[in-house]
Amino acid sequence: MFSKKTFLTILSCLIFISLPTLARASLFRFVLPERKLYAGDTFLIRIVADAGEKAFNVTRADVNIPQGILEVKGVYKSDSVLRYWPDEPSYSKELNMASFAGGLPTPGFAGKDGLVGLIKAKAVKEGAVQLSFRKTSLALLDDGFGTKDELELKDANISINKAPKGYVPYDVDLLSAKDNIPPENFTPVIAKSPWLYGGKYFAVFETADSGSGIDHYEIAEQKISGSITNNESKLEWRKAKSPAVLINQSGRVKVYVKAFDKAGNLTIGTTEENLGIPQTWWIILAVLIVLLSIFVYWACRRYRKHKNLESRIQNQGLGN
Repeated sequence: MFSKKTFLTILSCLIFISLPTLARASLFRFVLPERKLYAGDTFLIRIVADAGEKAFNVTRADVNIPQGILEVKGVYKSDSVLRYWPDEPSYSKELNMASFAGGLPTPGFAGKDGLVGLIKAKAVKEGAVQLSFRKTSLALLDDGFGTKDELELKDANISINKAPKGYVPYDVDLLSAKDNIPPENFTPVIAKSPWLYGGKYFAVFETADSGSGIDHYEIAEQKISGSITNNESKLEWRKAKSPAVLINQSGRVKVYVKAFDKAGNLTIGTTEENLGIPQTWWIILAVLIVLLSIFVYWACRRYRKHKNLESRIQNQGLGN
């Protein structure tokens, strides 16, 4: 027989084994400056994510920033683990909310201390501020189904001290680590649809920039006929958003697209395609088809008349 101590040990093990395994949820938290903060200081608040048991590839962090003590000077995605941003990070003074929403490709993010975004804030006076995440914040797992993670949200408290006499306010230099990395390489795509832009050809383009973020795009076109020069200074560039209707709608065309980030770095994507027979050639072809049809009709009538004449001559010969 088991002793009482042995029985309790076995029972405890069975209970432990039968308990469901609780998956560790992802965590959103704030990382604040280590230095003591005074009124007048400008500093960075980092929004950081720790992945849970499973990796996530889509996230949204909505941050409450009470007014009065702090003044938001900007929101940024520099060095974020997120690569794709449907919208740029934003701040609403009316809602007292900064928002960061983006994603990244498979296998997603499964690590710790993953930077989601940055908030640049200025302490306008001394006092205490509590930063918190709104319930609209979320993380979707990279499981092929977009399962919503059981997200843990951790608040943070900031203490702003009264500046001593003669104190020179600290001002963080966001560009101290200057962004000198251009946007990612990309290739524009030329497309056409009878339901869009009156059936005209248009270019579709998009890329990502993990540093300062995409600022704008510019597009230029080059008609190819015989020899071609790649001298970009001779191209006529214009600002554009994707999709952009092409000026050239026929013949062989090369399309250039420049992607600029907010630090001035750029990447050029190009594509070349034959957009079909020029419209003037279609008109000439149509005229030739009409002329050929008229000639065939005339030839057929001449042939029938000739055959009818031969038949009459033969009939008259037989009658005599």
